[in-house]
Amino acid sequence: MPKSKGRKPKPGKQSRARTPPQTGNGRYRPGAVHVNEVQAFTLLERLEPEQLLTVALPVWWLLLLPGKPANICLQGAFVLREAFALFGIEADVKLVELIVRDNRTGRATQYGRPDPHFTGDQFQGHAGLWLPESKRFIDHSVQQFPPVRAVSWMPVSLHTAGLGVTTWGAQRFGVPRENLMLEYTPVDDTILPAILDGSAFAEHMDDMHRGGVNVASNLLAALRLPGFRERALDGPYPRLHRLLDAVGDAELINDPGRDHRFLIPGRPEGAYLDEIAATV
Repeated sequence: MPKSKGRKPKPGKQSRARTPPQTGNGRYRPGAVHVNEVQAFTLLERLEPEQLLTVALPVWWLLLLPGKPANICLQGAFVLREAFALFGIEADVKLVELIVRDNRTGRATQYGRPDPHFTGDQFQGHAGLWLPESKRFIDHSVQQFPPVRAVSWMPVSLHTAGLGVTTWGAQRFGVPRENLMLEYTPVDDTILPAILDGSAFAEHMDDMHRGGVNVASNLLAALRLPGFRERALDGPYPRLHRLLDAVGDAELINDPGRDHRFLIPGRPEGAYLDEIAATV
């Protein structure tokens, strides 16, 4: 069939080609963590009891980090893993490839790499968390990417079962956000231990554990407040219920290293939350 020259496409029939993603790794400014506190607390006040940890914990992590560098995805994932564990929730650190696609322009930029690695002490890639029990994926630091930051500071906390994703594997899934589509592809699970082995990052796991204890302690103290405590006790988290009973109204203080301790009865010097959790 001969080709028509100069024929214009009919209105409404033109489709935009899906262009290959550009590479954003190392070429963007991650900026600093920003949180709209009014929006954050409005969200927390509206959460259902079963969401008070799976959604509130990554939001609370951000609330504690205003002004800090936003490109701390791997560190934040390990910190949040430790915090979730204190509440009896398994959370696995997962490396992901991330393509951010603008649905209006078709522009696509790759941020999370399919080949994550360390360059010196700098992590090149992207990481989130997978909660196998609730089938939830969390991207706590997605605001580091400029097009996402332009539309929202909120972390991703997505129940993936509705997308047909019930196990973590090679299945790609998308998360809509305003005019964007965040396209996640899991990276081979064998890569994370391989790149951590012998890295400078791996030498700071104790610090990340302590960071997780501090985040969990701070959130636990907030969940004692009226309106939150009742919903927390209605949620499906028996470890959270026991921790609320264990700390009661004990004051939360900072030790000289700025770590949080609860002044529970019998411990005049205070007790860290991981110490308390080991007894409940």
